[in-house]
Amino acid sequence: MFKLFTVTALAALTGMSIPAYSQQFQTEAAVVETCTAVALAELEDEDASLLRGQCIAATQAYILDVSNRGLSDQEFDQNLANLVVVLANILFRPDCIIESEVAQAIALANASARDPEQQAQIRLIYETVNACDFVITAAIFTPNDDGLDGDSGTPSLPFASRN
Repeated sequence: MFKLFTVTALAALTGMSIPAYSQQFQTEAAVVETCTAVALAELEDEDASLLRGQCIAATQAYILDVSNRGLSDQEFDQNLANLVVVLANILFRPDCIIESEVAQAIALANASARDPEQQAQIRLIYETVNACDFVITAAIFTPNDDGLDGDSGTPSLPFASRN
């Protein structure tokens, strides 16, 4: 009920009907595009007031759309898991913003998960992302690390044998 009320209120404020707003966010890619724009505005310290709330609203609309598809609990939770992964990747950067709206969108996905074990996992992801508490090890390649050790073309894994 709360989700429907929130989407209804947002639609009323933006002048959109609920079906039009929700159709905008039927794909994960549309949510990611919106949340990426919000995160970039937060990072650039722009006047994000024009974008404030859009990532959460897009996430709500997507979750509402997915829940109306008649999926099994497992399929529904898989859609949420996929969304959480891509949302977390938006903030997985050296200049991550603590308490970003994207993290709040992950919390929304957590509240919508149907499996208690998955809720616990998403909660941990949310807590990590919300605090920008990323620990990178040499064995995990990140988008900012090509994993190459000098000119040798050999992956740089400090604890691996290079025989």
